[in-house]
Amino acid sequence: YNDFISSAEFQNNPALHTRTGFVTRLYQVILGRTPQPSEVTGWVNQMQTYNGGGTGSLTWLMAMDDFYASAEYASHCPSGYYTLGAP
Repeated sequence: YNDFISSAEFQNNPALHTRTGFVTRLYQVILGRTPQPSEVTGWVNQMQTYNGGGTGSLTWLMAMDDFYASAEYASHCPSGYYTLGAP
C-alpha cells in the first residue's frame, strides 16, 4: 500500500486522491474494467463510514486488499499477480 500511494502514478494524478477516483482506478487496474457508478458508490460509502478506530467499514488499504482478494480478480488472474500498469 505504501508503495502504491508513494508511486509517481498516484502522486501525479490528483483524481486518485479522492475516494471516488481511488476506487475507480482500483477497478481499472486490478479488475481491468470500468466500474458501474453504483459499484463505486458502494465502495465510497463503506470507506466514508470508517472512523479510524478499527471499527466501521473500510480504509483505503482494506479496500485495495478486498479487490485483490475478490473472486473477480482471481477469475482473470489465477496466478495471483497483476501489474499496476494502466489497462
